[in-house]
Amino acid sequence: MPALLSPRLRTRRTVTFPDREKPADTLYSRSSARKAAPGSGTGTPVWLITFADLMTLLLVFFILLLTMSGLDKNVVSKIGGQMRGQGENPAPPFNPGAGNIDIFANYLRKPKDIPGNAEKALDAFIAMDQSASEAFRTKVHEQAKVLGHPEGVVIVLTDGLLFAAESPTLNTAGKKLLDLLTPVILDLNVDINISGHTDSGAVESGFDPGALYELSYFKAAAVLEHFLQGKVPAGRLSVSGYGSDKTMYPEADAKDRQKNNRLEILLKTMPRTASYI
Repeated sequence: MPALLSPRLRTRRTVTFPDREKPADTLYSRSSARKAAPGSGTGTPVWLITFADLMTLLLVFFILLLTMSGLDKNVVSKIGGQMRGQGENPAPPFNPGAGNIDIFANYLRKPKDIPGNAEKALDAFIAMDQSASEAFRTKVHEQAKVLGHPEGVVIVLTDGLLFAAESPTLNTAGKKLLDLLTPVILDLNVDINISGHTDSGAVESGFDPGALYELSYFKAAAVLEHFLQGKVPAGRLSVSGYGSDKTMYPEADAKDRQKNNRLEILLKTMPRTASYI
């Protein structure tokens, strides 16, 4: 029979690649290996190769875990810190303003001590703004107060610090002062009452007292709205408008009378005592 085969069928066919020649019958493919019977010597099954690789990876992982468990934790932390520090900018210098936020908050947490530390508490409040001009610091000293209260601490700010003239609209400086207070309020996590006040000069001039209540309420509402924008929870805030009912300064002097146009922020930091009803 072999003698009957044509010379063409007895010739081995070759496959030509760009850079080499190899007989087609010596080519090895995954399909042929997969189909090869075990023990036939024609190739190793693919699943066996994959399984061996998986076992090798698991063994290496186990050795790494065993090695790391024996390391000193302090050494590991130190190495990690050095690696994190590479390529990073150095830590910024200590900002005294951030420290004064904590100092001011600590004064507010001790309302019973405020009468003897009112000026120090006000200094800490002003010092939170590191960019404030000396003129503005002086103005805040003259037109702001930190006072004790049966329920906690009151921060008193005149209209001249917060609002446009005869208006419940916050000015730029007023917004900046409230921005200083916002992180302190968030840190204290207490209830807050915001109350607006006016002087009695308009009433004596025949001005409608009802309009003064309305004006004082709108001033308090503007401050509440600003705190809400600073993420202070609405459930902790309340507002009041007293008009000229609760003056703080003598009305006889024009300068003092003007200070009665003010806003008070009551931080209820006094611990509540239990009582029977």
